[in-house]
Amino acid sequence: MKIMSILTVDHYLVTHASKAGDVQWNFEKFLVDRHGQVVGRYSSQVTPSDGELIKAIDQALAAKAH
Repeated sequence: MKIMSILTVDHYLVTHASKAGDVQWNFEKFLVDRHGQVVGRYSSQVTPSDGELIKAIDQALAAKAH
């Protein structure tokens, strides 16, 4: 898998994702589904090539759009 771009976290995402706790570091990652819902949250120590993250992205992409 090749990462083509990096998305910035906007105010909406930070506001809604923070319900699971404060953002600990600016490199914390959030996986957002097609509906804008946070479906995964990963620490700054998880790299973009981490197997767990890639699996979660693949699952989110495979989910049917409603």
